[in-house]
Amino acid sequence: MAFYGTPSKACERCRQRKVKCDLRKPTCRTCERLGVPCPGYRDLVDVLFRDESARFTRNVRGLRAGGAGIVSGATTGPETGPSSSSTSSVPAPAQQPTRSALQQLLPSSGLLPRPLSSSAVEAGANFFLATYAHSGPPGSTDFHQWMSTTMARDGPDGQLLGTIIEAIGMAALSNLHYAPQLAAQSRVRYGQALMAANRALRHPTHAFSDATLATVILMSLYEFVSFDSFSSYTGWTAHIEGVAAVFRHRGDSQFDSAFGRDTFNHFRWQCTLGSVQLDADIPATFYDLDELLRARQHKQPARPDEIRDQKLGEICFRIHGLQRAIRSGRMSESSQAIYSAAMAIDGELESVTRGWSFVTVDDTVSPESCFHGKRHIYSDMWDAHAWNNWRCVRILVNRIAMLHSAHQNAVAAHTAVVRHLATDICISTASFQEHPHIIQLFFPLNLVASEPLVSQEVRAWTVRELRRVSAAAGYGKARLIADRMAKSMSGGSGSGDSVSSDI
Repeated sequence: MAFYGTPSKACERCRQRKVKCDLRKPTCRTCERLGVPCPGYRDLVDVLFRDESARFTRNVRGLRAGGAGIVSGATTGPETGPSSSSTSSVPAPAQQPTRSALQQLLPSSGLLPRPLSSSAVEAGANFFLATYAHSGPPGSTDFHQWMSTTMARDGPDGQLLGTIIEAIGMAALSNLHYAPQLAAQSRVRYGQALMAANRALRHPTHAFSDATLATVILMSLYEFVSFDSFSSYTGWTAHIEGVAAVFRHRGDSQFDSAFGRDTFNHFRWQCTLGSVQLDADIPATFYDLDELLRARQHKQPARPDEIRDQKLGEICFRIHGLQRAIRSGRMSESSQAIYSAAMAIDGELESVTRGWSFVTVDDTVSPESCFHGKRHIYSDMWDAHAWNNWRCVRILVNRIAMLHSAHQNAVAAHTAVVRHLATDICISTASFQEHPHIIQLFFPLNLVASEPLVSQEVRAWTVRELRRVSAAAGYGKARLIADRMAKSMSGGSGSGDSVSSDI
């Protein structure tokens, strides 16, 4: 089988007429406007991967007969590249592989040695590496290199990590190309990863490996990518409790490495911020391990980004503690006490950004791709991500302050802060375009989409950007939340408030 690139997603009629199709299901608007039945959409797996056995056989026979080379269109080797001459020699038939397809693809150096391989499994792995993997935290500053090297290894770690990555990539491709057959294959691969992870967690040494932890975290990512129905979603807490159990099992020794510290900081941040938005409980494991991590930081210096993430995480814990106090009734009779506590946290948040910076500029090249024609300039993508994390926390704490303020002027002031922060999140999206960090926009956009204080213009932009996240990364949950939000804005069933429960 050979990979033939991205085929047209249009319905059969629009594709034959060579006109733009809006891809709406079950009937596209073009066919609806013409008053003709829409013939529907083809399964793109049938054209995305094509059987090349016959052509390959002809090529080999031609070489054995003294032919000059391979016919035009054959896959090239690493020396020629995909866009150079199509003449190449044919290597001897490979022996039956003993490692996973992904391990065959990646050498120990972690570099891709040749163009995309032919199978759906390898195409999924390539898509993951190109779309979801990046250099930088979480997982240490050499995260991409660590992942590539680990997947290339013989043994349980390489097979375990490679299998879940293949499953995620195949699920994302199935979303992008409306390919139910590929989605079914990804579920099979996910089941294999799940069984392998269970075996690893029962093993006396593999249970503590970084590959096992990364696999369990990536399983929650698979659920988000393959997400196709709110009714079948098991919930945010089910994911964080599973990962928290693995962190607890690894103990404080995991903080000896940069990978261990970065992975814990990143996931703890996601867990805490999500729990604060949902007003849900945070597993006690994160509180216990956070204290151990802070104790270790007194013994060994931390990077500036580690200190920044640690500080934001501690503030999130305080917001969560305030929410628990309100929920339990300990502060129910004193709105002033709640307001004062929220304002203290907000003041601390303002002080955190001392030394941080970004610049807002007018985009004269492609203003239509930017909110209000503006974009932010950050020092790097992780600064952009940190700023959006900070904006999310401030939105949440100002929401609490507004609800417990006794003065109308204060309510107006907190409303203005929330709207300003939401606008900044919308402007920041231009910095994430065509970058693996684009999936980091999901939570900030979901938060803004669920915020009742923002304007319809801002909500419309978040719907557009959530769909862009889905289109770029095959992120199923982003598409469904965007569709639900668009339906709410057009007067259909559902509400913006309900989106916040769908992290």
